[in-house]
Amino acid sequence: MMGRALAIVLCLAACEIHVAERADDEPSELDPECGNGVVEGSEVCDDGNTAAADGCSAACTSDETCGNGVVDEATEETCDDGNLLGGDGCSNDCKSDETCGNGVIDLAKGETCDDGDLQGGDGCSANCQSNEACGNGIQDPATTPPEECDGGAAGTADCDVNCTTAFCGDGTVNGLRGEQCEDGNGSNNDACVDCRVAFCGDGFVRFGVEQCDGGAGCNGNCQFDPRVYLVSAAGLINQGFSCDGTGLNLYDGCGGLPTGVTWFDDSPFQPSVVQLEFEHGIECIGDHPLGTSLNGNDTGAFQVVGGNCNCDPAQAFAMGVSPVPPTVNTWNVTATGYVRGGQNTLTIAASGSCFGFSGNTFGGNYARITVFP
Repeated sequence: MMGRALAIVLCLAACEIHVAERADDEPSELDPECGNGVVEGSEVCDDGNTAAADGCSAACTSDETCGNGVVDEATEETCDDGNLLGGDGCSNDCKSDETCGNGVIDLAKGETCDDGDLQGGDGCSANCQSNEACGNGIQDPATTPPEECDGGAAGTADCDVNCTTAFCGDGTVNGLRGEQCEDGNGSNNDACVDCRVAFCGDGFVRFGVEQCDGGAGCNGNCQFDPRVYLVSAAGLINQGFSCDGTGLNLYDGCGGLPTGVTWFDDSPFQPSVVQLEFEHGIECIGDHPLGTSLNGNDTGAFQVVGGNCNCDPAQAFAMGVSPVPPTVNTWNVTATGYVRGGQNTLTIAASGSCFGFSGNTFGGNYARITVFP
């Protein structure tokens, strides 16, 4: 019995010695030794040391290349998603997780800046999409003052180059809006009208400078041309043939009735001055002022130049009396003294002698009325 037990003990001792010898001679693949220079088991590399950042990690589990799926902090990797693509949450150099505010500008994510925070107004917008400079094409409301718009370096028709909303009168010339000047006011009387250099024909009437800007009766200097009305026999008041010796002259018949002219206004402006011209008006009593009125408003004195008591210019000419030039009388009128677009009447107080208008001039008409702006 004792012999049999001894044999078992001796057998176990031999087995233990054999197992120990195998462990020394053939290392187990389940427990590789990193740093021995031999790639074993789960090792992906073994450069003979356990130092990192030398192409093989300290645990021999990574070749420390970006894109291998292992985050190697020793090589400053912050992520590694197993590829070299950017814009997917890990940059193509494995240095950034591509989140705004991490201090890394991730172009693949559309970042133009990243100052390490999520605050705007400090030179980098809260979404890391703008450097908050006027003219970059991005409206940045966090700047001081806040940008109203941003149309890029050249601006747009709606946005000035200083990133404010464009409008005429804002003090900034915006050529994209067709502006030629900017004086910051809405006046139509100065050299800049509606943000364009004022000139005759620009579509604006400069108050105090221009009377008009194109159209009927407006000349090249943007002033109204005077309006001329020729008075025919039909436009004469209380004229008869009692005192004339010819068919060319119509007089008042020496009856003391008022005489004068009528005309219908079609001027494009409200006249301020009315001028009456006629030839060979005869006042037999002599040269002296006669009273006149325009549409019932007293216009003051009326002066007859020349004349003769024959009441007949034709007889005066035969007697060697020189013909007198056309008589010109001018009156200033008020806005209520003249009917624009209607009938006007200039009445001359008659005397007891012959006075009237000759038809020798003005193309056979008896008087000429000129109205001035």
